[in-house]
Amino acid sequence: MTPIFNDINICMACNANYAEPMRTMIYSVLLHADMSRKYEFIIMSSDLSECDRGLLLRMERENVRFQFLDMSAFHELVKNCTKNYISAETNYRLYLFSEEFAQYDRMLYLDCDMQAAGDIAELYDIDLEGKAVAACEEVLLIPTSITKSAIFFDGKPCNADIYRTRHLGLDKPRDYFNAGMLVLDLKRCRQITDAQRAVEVLTAHRMQFNDQDALNIIFKGEVKQLDFRYSYPPTVKETAKKEQFRTALAEVLRDDPLIVHYAGPRKPWNSDVPLAEIYTQNNSRMKQEERT
Repeated sequence: MTPIFNDINICMACNANYAEPMRTMIYSVLLHADMSRKYEFIIMSSDLSECDRGLLLRMERENVRFQFLDMSAFHELVKNCTKNYISAETNYRLYLFSEEFAQYDRMLYLDCDMQAAGDIAELYDIDLEGKAVAACEEVLLIPTSITKSAIFFDGKPCNADIYRTRHLGLDKPRDYFNAGMLVLDLKRCRQITDAQRAVEVLTAHRMQFNDQDALNIIFKGEVKQLDFRYSYPPTVKETAKKEQFRTALAEVLRDDPLIVHYAGPRKPWNSDVPLAEIYTQNNSRMKQEERT
């Protein structure tokens, strides 16, 4: 891969089923984009149709470009490392540490189930303070920790805190980050790992959260935790209404998210979730423009 602009580099991974949500996410990014900056989107997929590629290419402009990376071979390595509603494509982000991206020094990775509510250049430019990765704490595990609900490692149940410390090796449970949004210093990342080692970590155990767990293992001590507004799960507002979680989640609530992350199985295109209107409005506007 050769950078087109090397200004703001954004990578996303998807399959055909997530093509429309991914386009809607990209559309939301461009709605708030700083027109003085240049945005390059790298799309990793093994089954994206020519029609879906064409719809993305229609978004190109002088300061917006797309590159597509066929992940068919890598897909075979990681296709069985999935669980629940999570697809194999989530594991593609491990390929960012390969020599394919040797000419990229920084990358912003974004999941498809997100919507930007502001200019992501603010996030891309953040000072990593020497760390390899910047990310947000995994909010959805806070209630799981309180209720001591079972999480499975190699088929054996344990609570969320033991899972993150004893099995994943983190010093503190709340060091664990969500991998849906990652700011990556790829030069530093490549000093720590490569794609082959990342896949080896992924496949060494049956883990609850697939590549997210692998990334937490690999980058222990190399993560700058960011404010929750940079990857805000809107369902946290519902959960925080419950008395047993109210105190623990009070610090998480935000009124000004830069990125809304519809994490979990409930998505704005299949469920009634908080802040679904952001996705719905952007999706409707995008489709209207696609028809013209």
